[in-house]
Amino acid sequence: TGFDLENNDLRQVLDTGAFVDYESDYDFIDVNFRLKTDYTIFDDRLFVSPYVGGMYARFEQDFSTRLTNDSDSTDYYLLKEELKTNYWGATVGAELKVNVFGRLHAFLDGMTSFMFAHTDLDVNQNADGTVTFASTASDREDKFAIRTTESVGVSYDFNWLTVKLKGGIDYWTQVATVGYNM
Repeated sequence: TGFDLENNDLRQVLDTGAFVDYESDYDFIDVNFRLKTDYTIFDDRLFVSPYVGGMYARFEQDFSTRLTNDSDSTDYYLLKEELKTNYWGATVGAELKVNVFGRLHAFLDGMTSFMFAHTDLDVNQNADGTVTFASTASDREDKFAIRTTESVGVSYDFNWLTVKLKGGIDYWTQVATVGYNM
């Protein structure tokens, strides 16, 4: 699974005629590999499927803020922030499945992942015009993290492919954010 959200060209015009451009980009990828086995609990109607596996996830947040005096000016201040967290880990879980009819099933799925989380933060700022400067800062952090997911839904089995429609919760103990003193 994954997503990519972009919010470009958000502009705030200040009373002085200057303007501030904000850009943001969020990327998320989540890959899970599972080895599972199915056990029949009751008369081909109720099944339990325990599984183990591995996972990789990456969450990336990019922010850019640019302050410019006016549209004709070369005076500007630019702040760019890139925050990336990579997760690797092992997964254990189980799925409880009930045969509704034919190949249609209702299910309840629960999973826990034990992960290593590596976070990189890079901040770059520069200005050009009447004041010129450039600076950079970075931070790296490694943490142990746990992820738990619970979902419910329905599935249809096409023999070689299973299609699922589900909803649920996804809780992470370690998600990197940038905090500002205000």
